[in-house]
Amino acid sequence: MIHPGEVVAVPDTGGQRRPLLGILIGLLTAVVVAFPVFVLVVGAVASFSGCFLSCAEPEPLEGVLWTSAALVLFALPFAAGAAAAGFRSRVITGVWAAALVVGALWIFFNVAGSV
Repeated sequence: MIHPGEVVAVPDTGGQRRPLLGILIGLLTAVVVAFPVFVLVVGAVASFSGCFLSCAEPEPLEGVLWTSAALVLFALPFAAGAAAAGFRSRVITGVWAAALVVGALWIFFNVAGSV
C-alpha cells in the first residue's frame, strides 16, 4: 500500500521523446513531398474531370487512386515527424501501411496500364 508522501519508483518504458527532432524530420519530409502532392492533386482533378490540356472521358477510378496517393503523401510528414519524435501509435503504423498499399496499387496500375 502506498502512503501519502511516499516516493514510488516508476518503471522506465524505454521510450525517449525527441520533439525537436520530430519537428525537423516532419518539416524536411513536407518539403520533399510538397511537389509530388501537387502533381498528384493535379492528376486527380484531371482524372475526375477528364480535362487537362484537352478533354476526354473522365476516369473516376483513376481519380480515386490519385487522390488516395495524394492523401497518403500528405500524411507522411506528420507520421515521419511523430515517429522520429519517439511517439508510437497505431495511427502512425496505419499511415505507413496505407502508404505501402497505395504505392503498390499505383505502381501496379501504371505498369498494367502501359503493357
